[in-house]
Amino acid sequence: MALSYRWLAPLVLLLATASTSADTTAQNLAKYHRLRQRLVTEFTVVGPGQGESQPAPERMDAIGLMKWGDGTIALGFYLGVLASEHYLLANPARFPGADGGNAGRLAATRSELYHALLALERLDEVADAAFEGCTT
Repeated sequence: MALSYRWLAPLVLLLATASTSADTTAQNLAKYHRLRQRLVTEFTVVGPGQGESQPAPERMDAIGLMKWGDGTIALGFYLGVLASEHYLLANPARFPGADGGNAGRLAATRSELYHALLALERLDEVADAAFEGCTT
């Protein structure tokens, strides 16, 4: 069975002339800061208290409800975001502009990371109370 390569030339021509577009680094940073601010203001309350520093995976404004479900999964993602952000902010020479012009962003991220880790510890301390007879 002979292979037909008649389709190869038009495909290569199509791929070579296809235009692509992507956001610039500045646009991506602006988008990140906007979404990050939304996370902190609409899905999380940062602090040391019960329920604080635990992002809500679901928000249903129409019925006035926020839903946590298995919040530790969302907390794990949140910790990953904070750790990544801390790395970016702690290395300004490698990642210029990551702070969005806010010199206090590194300290704020450290504080937020600290409170998120406290939330994880708090959840671990009280988890056994929810499951009587469970030993760890």
